[in-house]
Amino acid sequence: MAINLCISNERGVYLLTLVNTLPEPISNVCTSYHGFMSVKEMVDTIGPQWIDSGTVRSDDFTIIDEVNEYDFDFMMTYTILFVKDSKVYIQTYENNKLRNVINNDCLPIVQKPGWMLPLESEEKMDSERISEEVFRHAYETNPPIDSSSYDTLINEYPPLLVLFSRIYREINSYYRGVNRNSEQMEKLAAYLRNERKLQLEHSEGTEILLAYCATLKGIFRYSNKKIGDLVYKYTVGRRHDA
Repeated sequence: MAINLCISNERGVYLLTLVNTLPEPISNVCTSYHGFMSVKEMVDTIGPQWIDSGTVRSDDFTIIDEVNEYDFDFMMTYTILFVKDSKVYIQTYENNKLRNVINNDCLPIVQKPGWMLPLESEEKMDSERISEEVFRHAYETNPPIDSSSYDTLINEYPPLLVLFSRIYREINSYYRGVNRNSEQMEKLAAYLRNERKLQLEHSEGTEILLAYCATLKGIFRYSNKKIGDLVYKYTVGRRHDA
């Protein structure tokens, strides 16, 4: 995985920078960081804080945040969440007061001196696990925080909290917000009716279902066929099995 987290040095200005050297973009990029520093018997902390970086194009970089020199005295942990090829990746990097970083006179793509932070761990999951959780709680327009299955998923992958928050913001934009009458919604409804032969009533439930479809299609780059398969598997199919 050719994703690098760096701290670049631009004439004494230190910038936390995410570099994508992959041949394709990564999307829905979110970064969190937190750290601590012990001084005698006192402990000072930073974060945690989430920063939304959107999409990072192929062979490009994005500046996440400015780093204060004071921050170099902290033991820092950075978590990167992003989507690529309908998979969700969660990466963890650490900066142990610059003791474990890799000095680089010319960071890749950034073309500035700085340090590359070592990758400590990476987890990958199929986005269908998240889509299933959305469809499982049909007609919900907020994260299902009282659900045991949702709680299990978040406990397993805590950074998914920020992704679910984004998903439900998008759902509401399609359901009652600026995207309510979008062309995307109309095309999805036509596809499900005409190609998948689903009977979609003119109801509030149908509007929410279509909002789910439009949101998940956009975030995970699903095809119409994939969305149709998910709708049948987790809504129509479950009703038939019940």
